[in-house]
Amino acid sequence: ANGHTRRSSSVVRIAKADGARTVIIPEQIIDIDDALRGGGFTGVQVDGTSLFALFESMPAADGTLTVQVQQVDLTKPGISTVVYETTVDRNISQLAMLGAVDGAIVLSRVEYETEGDMRAVRSASVIVVPATGSGPRFAADYPKDYPGNDLVSDDNRIYWLNSSGRLYGFPRTALR
Repeated sequence: ANGHTRRSSSVVRIAKADGARTVIIPEQIIDIDDALRGGGFTGVQVDGTSLFALFESMPAADGTLTVQVQQVDLTKPGISTVVYETTVDRNISQLAMLGAVDGAIVLSRVEYETEGDMRAVRSASVIVVPATGSGPRFAADYPKDYPGNDLVSDDNRIYWLNSSGRLYGFPRTALR
């Protein structure tokens, strides 16, 4: 309608053994103006019995949109809780989920600068939302660089690779 794309977005688990489907987060319908720029569920991570899903709302007329991280206890699918919410101007910002470790969510927020039709990374931040619910914390900031779309962990640390090829990490204790 009106040059928009109607998108249906949900989170569904498909069993490897028999292909059985389980709805983890029920379908949400949104209208988006650019089908290639996200909207709906754009990232999913599983940590133990918790699933975390990044959801982008429909953009407002000014380009801002609400982004949520929803958590579901996989032993009780269908019921999600918003554990983090923020507003971004999608013309100059983007939020992505890097991973979930020890019940904490690790996010990346990239800020862009624009000149005409060109867009370049101005800066990026790594944000940790602890499992304790104590509120988000900035773990790292980078000028003209940004984290990739994943992280890995060992017993003591978590790591991610930035677009520059540099490897970063910090202690798992910082996730609390």
